[in-house]
Order: sequence, then C-alpha cells, then structure tokens
Amino acid sequence: VLVSASRIPGTLEETTASMTLISREEIEARQPASLVDLLRHVSGLHVDQPGGRGGVSSVYIRGADPNFTVVLIDGVKVNDPTNSRGGGFDFSMLDPENIERIEIVRGAVSSVYGSDAMGGLIKITTRRGTNQPRFSSEAGAGSQGDHHLRLSTGGPLKNADYRLSVSYADDGAPVQGSRFIGKNIQAHFTSTPSNQTWLTFVSRYGLSESERNPEDSGGPEFAVRREVETHDAEELTAGLSLNHRVRHGWEYRVKTGFYGRWEESDSPGVAAGIRDPFGIPPNRSDTRFDRSDFQISTLFSPLSSVHMSLGAEVQYENGESSGTLFFPGASVPHQFKRNRILYAPFFEARYASLWGLTLEGSVRMDDAEHFDPETSARFGAAYHIASTGTTLKSTWAQGFKLPSFFALGNAIVGNPELRPETSENLEIGVVQALFE
Repeated sequence: VLVSASRIPGTLEETTASMTLISREEIEARQPASLVDLLRHVSGLHVDQPGGRGGVSSVYIRGADPNFTVVLIDGVKVNDPTNSRGGGFDFSMLDPENIERIEIVRGAVSSVYGSDAMGGLIKITTRRGTNQPRFSSEAGAGSQGDHHLRLSTGGPLKNADYRLSVSYADDGAPVQGSRFIGKNIQAHFTSTPSNQTWLTFVSRYGLSESERNPEDSGGPEFAVRREVETHDAEELTAGLSLNHRVRHGWEYRVKTGFYGRWEESDSPGVAAGIRDPFGIPPNRSDTRFDRSDFQISTLFSPLSSVHMSLGAEVQYENGESSGTLFFPGASVPHQFKRNRILYAPFFEARYASLWGLTLEGSVRMDDAEHFDPETSARFGAAYHIASTGTTLKSTWAQGFKLPSFFALGNAIVGNPELRPETSENLEIGVVQALFE
C-alpha cells in the first residue's frame, strides 16, 4: 500500500514512522456520521468534542496539544493560528463521504512539514473522479432532528477526470445547547495531457453555523449562565499542482495552495467557579485568516534503491482579529493584526533495499519573518521480515512550532516576546501482522 506522508512515496512497510492509514473501504464499512467519529477508532489519538457536533473538535496525537499537529487537506495546510487553540484545526466541518484516505503519522515531522508538526501529521486526501460516469445521492434523517443530503457526480473527460459534490448536514439537537449546520461544495479535477505530465486542481468551500455551551461553563447540566455561544464560519481551500516526469527516475513538481477562514463568534461568557475564580466575561470576536503557499521540488532516483527529494517552499500568512469584552457598565475592545512570510529549503533521502531494510533522513530549515531560522532533522530505520510479517522501526526526530498569532497578539493573554517551541523524540517500535 503506497503512502505519501513523506515527499518520497513508499509503502507502509518502508516508512520508518509510526503510521496509520484509513482507506476508502474502511470509511465505507464504518459509515461514520462525521470525521470525528472515524478518528475516535485510531490508536494513539484522543478526540475531544464537548457536547454535540457544534462543539469544537480537537485531536490529540500521543497527548500532544491539537496545535502541535499539522493537518493537510489535499496537500494544503489548514491550521489557523488566529484561533484561541493556537492553530488547532476543527474537524467538524469535513464530510467523510468526500474523503478517499487519511494518513496519520505519530511523532515530529517538522523536517518535512515545518512549523506545528511537533506531535504528528494528519493528511486527508479527497475523492477524485472515476473511469466511469457516476451520479449518486443520499438523504437521511434521525429522531433528534438530524438530517443530511449529499449529491455527487463525476467521471472521465478527454485525458482527464472530475468529481463535484455538494452536501448539507443538520446535526439536530442531540445534546442540549449544541447545534451544528454544515454546507460543503467540493471539486476535484485531474488532467493527464501526456504519460509524463499530470495536473491536479482541488477546491473546497464550507459554511457552518453552530451553537454550543462555552468551554469550562459546565455544560447543559451545570452551567450558571444558560445562554449558548454562537459561531458562524466560512472556509475555502484550493490547491493546484503540476507533476512532470522528465525521464525514468527523475520528476519535478510545482504546487501552490490557499487556505482562508473567516469566523464570527458571540459568547455569553462563563461564570466564576472553581476552575476559573474570575470567570470569562461575555465577548464577541471576528477573525480572518489566509495562507498562501508555493512549493517546487524534484524527486530523483540515481539507483533503484535510492530516492532523493530536494526543494523549497514559500509561505505567506495574514491574520486579524477584532472583538469586544463586556464588563458591568463598560466594554473593552481588543484587536490584533499580524502577518509573516516564511522561506524553507528541504532535503530528503531514502534507501530501500530488496531484502527489507529502509533507511531515511530529512532536514529542513524554516526562516520565518521576526524569528531566527529553525533547522529540523529526522532519521529513521525500518526492517521488514517478509516471512513473518514483522517490521522493526526506530526514529529520531526534531519538531518546532512558531507562536500563533493569537498567542502573540491577543490583548488579554498575548505576549509578543514569545519564541518558537521545540521538541525532540526517539521511538522504537514493532509492527506485527496477525491476520492477512
């Protein structure tokens, strides 16, 4: 089974990282109502979603905070550094029906994906068109007021294929004070003008309206303030990539991506209690964030067992937030606006022998505006014993995370003097196939 969590594609047996692959077949077998329900079954992951689907969903890999995990959708990074979670991604807007596969890597991968990859990686690949014309529809409803509708079409074109899907989901009220309405439009287009060249375009636009009990409020049973907070959000993800095979063993890739998120929230605040003796005042906020990314890389294989990747990435982030805190008899406005540009050259190499030994290493230097350059490295080894189905693995890796815009600029808790966080991890593992 080929995986692509690294820039050098390989099989599950070859990769030296601790990794889980969720295929389309498994998604269809489980029939999850949401992506959160699907991720709950993965070992090493803890999924936290207070209340119903309207609550913010957070994924912890090996106990690391959600903002220490990079999330990619079709290769586009979707972490938002303007939110109060420090860059964690809310999975509640994604529809599992549009997902082809999910690759989950445990452990630091900053040497490949840069900032935020201290705890791991979740890479989501959406579905593409098939070699036969296809149209499908699905509708459902439940006893708690939940209902959904999905429509999709796709198929082949001349030297190309496409897929277009539209979905609507209303989660009803399974938990008092929690409500979620999500709408998604997703497009996937792949063109192969020749056997050596292929072009891929992907895009997703999502809208969500949610209500939930504020975090730390005590929920519907214990909250002193009974009002719920509301969140309205929009997300746009788009990616365009061009791959060209110059000759056997040598190809290059040019890729650009965009991610934008706009969110408005209105919260009644949280009454003073044991966890927070001062409580949280009522507040409103409006945040906007966008990230543009450009990458160019080459993949070459001087020998059948040796593969190398060399390239560079340029990333521009822009975020702003404005809001108001409401105190008895007074209101306090707060706002911040930040942007930064990042340059990152990277290199990877892998040796995969015919007798089951894999050695791989990667290094990347992230030069972000306003900060000193950060260099991250990773080295790993794996040995697969085909006769027994046993794989021995060991990895050493470094990770780092830039301070989020919220942590730097928020008027209440922000600190502009924050520096990047770093980590180092060493792991040794055994993978044993029990049933084939």
